[in-house]
Amino acid sequence: MRIAFVHSSRETFRSTDDRVRIGSAAENDLVVAGNGVAARHVAIIEDRRGLVLEVLPGAPHVYVNARPVRERALLRFGDHLNVGANKLLLLPDDHPGDDELVPREAANDAARPGFAALRAVAGTLSGRLLPVETTLTLGSRGAVLPGVAGICVLQVSGCGVVLDAAGSGVFVNGLPRKRGKLQGGDQLTLGEHRFVVEAPGLQDGTAAEQEAPFEPPPVRQPESRASRAEYGWLLGTAALLAVIIALLLWWRH
Repeated sequence: MRIAFVHSSRETFRSTDDRVRIGSAAENDLVVAGNGVAARHVAIIEDRRGLVLEVLPGAPHVYVNARPVRERALLRFGDHLNVGANKLLLLPDDHPGDDELVPREAANDAARPGFAALRAVAGTLSGRLLPVETTLTLGSRGAVLPGVAGICVLQVSGCGVVLDAAGSGVFVNGLPRKRGKLQGGDQLTLGEHRFVVEAPGLQDGTAAEQEAPFEPPPVRQPESRASRAEYGWLLGTAALLAVIIALLLWWRH
């Protein structure tokens, strides 16, 4: 992961470990100073759940996207962390180009049904949910965002949600983007405005077609009373024949 310092000329911190400790003491992986920073303040852990922020015992709470966290929280790339007076930006390791995010021809795929929306978490539209009904335009046109000169277009297409943001200065998960494929949980930032992508209704159609249909196991029919009676009669007849044969053998001897 990478951690950038917002409004600071300090170099971006990089780590390949699955645990990053942050605080003012020299023993931390990332040392930050200033008012409100504890010697051992927080740890960011990468596990099967994703990225988890843990506020260490005795440390004051931190803010994630302007919301206080006192114990732990799940993080996404693009989240802003306030540790004391330090504002940090969580970034992924790689920085793929726009062409690597989505093929050029994907933007021309036919639209398909599915729910997608932008949930505004910061800015003038904070708290609103903007549905992506085939196409959503925001910036200087469509859903107007004060202070944003360009436009950002989101389209629901055959490959999911496609972003086309040439000239709008949009950031996706903290990285500048002009075009690309978005997933649920991705964060878009345009100036002071920040959105989270909600896309629970979109699935990979190819994977769905390859999935084998569920076939329930055959239901065993209950044995009828007539069948049970017939079975008992056969057992009784066999037992009687065995007794008769035993008596004949005994009589001959």
